[in-house]
Amino acid sequence: MMRTSETVHSAPAVVTRVFTGGRAKGKHHADQHLKDMYIAELQELMSLEGQLAAALLPMAKMASHPSLKEALTRHLGQTQFQSRRLEALLKEHGANPRAHTDSGHGGAGQ
Repeated sequence: MMRTSETVHSAPAVVTRVFTGGRAKGKHHADQHLKDMYIAELQELMSLEGQLAAALLPMAKMASHPSLKEALTRHLGQTQFQSRRLEALLKEHGANPRAHTDSGHGGAGQ
């Protein structure tokens, strides 16, 4: 029999669903592994949002066309908002929002 547990975080509103079956052995280890992966992905997103914000600011300042300047400025605001949401979510999980290990490249090119 499959059991579903659902946790809803108030701010930001993120829904995390964990599906578990009839497995008792190793369940805690598997759940911890999933949480670690989840935290690592959130930290990577936090890093990417920071990189994007750092790139958007000079682009918005250099843009000469008014509609492009406005679009870049609006996107910068949205990016900063997403960064704040990710930071709050990571803090709720007791994780460091500034910690990030790039696991996607396996150390290549670093």
